Amino acid sequence: MCLRYEFAASLRHHEWDFLRHPEWRPYACTVMAFEHTSDYIRRDRELSKEFSPQKFVELWGPGTTNPLHWCSPEKAARDKAFWEFHRLRDEGVPMDDARRISGFYR
Repeated sequence: MCLRYEFAASLRHHEWDFLRHPEWRPYACTVMAFEHTSDYIRRDRELSKEFSPQKFVELWGPGTTNPLHWCSPEKAARDKAFWEFHRLRDEGVPMDDARRISGFYR
């Protein structure tokens, strides 16, 4: 039941876009393999049998509101640009140059 809830929450977050969001089975297998999934779900033997733990899709991960949401390619690109921007700023690169190089804030 908890795994179904997480799938529905992820799908709802993506505005019920069934054509873009991963299907149930690849999502469920990924959640079972994901190290940040709660033990309650990951250690369920029946779920592990039915959904062999394998990574098929990207999930948001730790430090996010819901780490089990699917990470769309657009979000992955934004996150990559965000972290590159901050890495550059930490190295002392001027703001405008960091924006241009990283592609963040465009």
